[in-house]
Amino acid sequence: MFEQETTEMLFSGALEKASSYAVAWSSNDPAQVAAHFAENGAARLNSGKAIQGRGAIASDYATPFFREFPGSSVLLHDFRLSGNHTLFTGMLVGPGGREDSLVRPLGWEERTLDDNGLIQLSLVWFDRDDNAKQGGSAFLQ
Repeated sequence: MFEQETTEMLFSGALEKASSYAVAWSSNDPAQVAAHFAENGAARLNSGKAIQGRGAIASDYATPFFREFPGSSVLLHDFRLSGNHTLFTGMLVGPGGREDSLVRPLGWEERTLDDNGLIQLSLVWFDRDDNAKQGGSAFLQ
């Protein structure tokens, strides 16, 4: 009984952080996104170069995203937890940066969390072909 309750509490806390992360990506505030990462955390988009450190996450990851997708929202579809690893699936919904085009790229994010529940490593994946059909955002290449 104790083990099940503990697992449910861990999942509930991790799901709450994942929901908060989606809200941060919907805020247009790079600092809110960066606050979900460990101080030396890293993000990598579609096997690209890793962006490391909370400051770089804000300036080189979140800021270009918000410039490319102003006023967009990130919707959480599914969430999985296994130890300190999570899987976040979702969809970006809203205007793209080109002539008020509507975008809806699907993707997922694999995360490794530190002992405080902050993101140590984020591996983000978007379908490049789907992205090209929707206007080809350079951010998602």
